Amino acid sequence: MQPPDPVPIALFLCPENQAPRMLVHPAWKSVLPEPAWGYFEDLLADCRQRLAEDPDDLIEQLCSLSAGPFIAACTPDDRNTDVVLAALVTAFQNY
Repeated sequence: MQPPDPVPIALFLCPENQAPRMLVHPAWKSVLPEPAWGYFEDLLADCRQRLAEDPDDLIEQLCSLSAGPFIAACTPDDRNTDVVLAALVTAFQNY
C-alpha cells in the first residue's frame, strides 16, 4: 500500500522586495493526525519567530527538508507553479 499523496499545509512566500509571509491551510487539523497537532503548532511558532529574525536562513532550512513528518517543495518562479500557488495562496490564511 502506498502512502497518501502529500497535502500542502503551509506556504512560505518570499516575493522580491517584500517581507516574507507564512500562510497555513485553514483546515490543517483535518489534514494532520491529532498526535501531530502540537508538534505542528510548535513548528509554526518557531517559524514565525525565525521568519521575523532571519528569514533567509529559515527558508534555506525549510527547502532542505526531505524526510520526516514534513517535507518541503521549493519552487522557482515560473508560469506553471504560479497558477498552482495562486490557488493555494487564495485558500490559505496568514499565520
